[in-house]
Amino acid sequence: MKQILTSAILVLCVSMNTQAQYWQTNGNAGTPGNFLGTTNSWPLFLKVNNFNSGRIESDGSTINAYANTGYGYRSLASLGGGSNNTASGAYSLFSNITGMYNVATGFYALGTNGGGGFNTAVGTYCMYQNTSGGNNTAIGEASMPNNTTGGNNVAVGKAALLDNISGLYNTGIGYFTYPSYNSYNWTGIGSTVGGSYSVDNSVEIGNTSVSRIWGQVAMTTFSDRRIKENIKENVPGLDFINKLRPVTYNLNIHTQNAMLYKNKEMPQQDWDSKYDIEKMSMSGFIAQEVEKAAQEAGYDFSGIDKPSTADGIYGLRYSEFVMPLVKSVQELSAKNKTLQQQNEELKAQYNELKNIVTEMQQSLSQCCSNYQNPKTSAILDITNQNPVLEQNFPNPSNGSSVIRCNVPGAFNNAVIKVFSMEGATLMTFPVQQGSNSFTISGDALAIGIYNYSLIIDGKVTDSKKMVIIK
Repeated sequence: MKQILTSAILVLCVSMNTQAQYWQTNGNAGTPGNFLGTTNSWPLFLKVNNFNSGRIESDGSTINAYANTGYGYRSLASLGGGSNNTASGAYSLFSNITGMYNVATGFYALGTNGGGGFNTAVGTYCMYQNTSGGNNTAIGEASMPNNTTGGNNVAVGKAALLDNISGLYNTGIGYFTYPSYNSYNWTGIGSTVGGSYSVDNSVEIGNTSVSRIWGQVAMTTFSDRRIKENIKENVPGLDFINKLRPVTYNLNIHTQNAMLYKNKEMPQQDWDSKYDIEKMSMSGFIAQEVEKAAQEAGYDFSGIDKPSTADGIYGLRYSEFVMPLVKSVQELSAKNKTLQQQNEELKAQYNELKNIVTEMQQSLSQCCSNYQNPKTSAILDITNQNPVLEQNFPNPSNGSSVIRCNVPGAFNNAVIKVFSMEGATLMTFPVQQGSNSFTISGDALAIGIYNYSLIIDGKVTDSKKMVIIK
């Protein structure tokens, strides 16, 4: 009997001790020392349908992986040697084996990642096809969903950088913001930015409906002498600028969108002001005409953004027009300086002529008693048997002037020639035997002093000076 009682007490103690090892599903007393977990470095696993659906590791796990945390059905299900990963959401980091320092939040976020590390994916299907790409940040539903090996990318917004597979150093911020190809060092900011026209190493801001881009100050371009090579002063000025045709126009962004987004998955969404930009009258140039003008001027102009394909779209960098415009101003300034110098010379000549006229008027007033006005003398003195060359009248002249002469004797050839002060022949009048009269119109000669001579059979018989002051 004593033996039976002893056995019963032993069974009861074992039973009570066994019950104390279980966490009760209908509640447990929160007494000091009670906890759910492990007492060594082995991870704590939670399962649903006998599949891992929760995992908490220490930083010194007894298995290959350590410091990983996973919440969600089959999150971190394939983990091998990867460490320092955080997964939250069903199938998040599902295929991760050796990838490290990843954060995946959302259904299938980084779902097929195998060895990629240092990625942050927040959103349903975010980076879910990534295999070995690293150092990526993707936030938004299906952002960077097709990336496999691409790295150092940032995608924020639904379907941002949608087509990136192995591209590097891209940034896409906005709803459906991505170029229609696997890009490198591309940046796009704004809803639906990017398309078939996009190119590597470029920045795009705003979609085709954007009509204003605001900023407090102008954009600064690096222009340090130390970073510039092969410097040449070969920018054309007026030769290029005079070939340009400034115009006003209206944009048709229906056509523009069809050209830009022909290979891009785009949401069909409209809003009230989407096409307001088509109503704006704009000023500018036609890119193809600028290209032709540059070619005719022999100018390798950096202001033309020519598409790489025949069906691509042209663009212009209007800030680049500053350089040929500055050159044009310099050319006009040089011409103006030359004209100013010529004007000063003409003023000096004019003043000299005024002095000459004054002196001649004084001389005429002193000899007026012996002076015969050719205009009032109807007939030359034909009694004189020697050739006579009269002073032109009026002299000085500010309009037309008359030269008269008389050659009484016989001769083979006689002319009156008008010369510049340098001796160049400017006018020639054939002379007949007897009296002759020749009129020089007011616009025939410029302001200045001229010589004219009567030449008979090759010999100068007389010469006089003529002053034009018009």
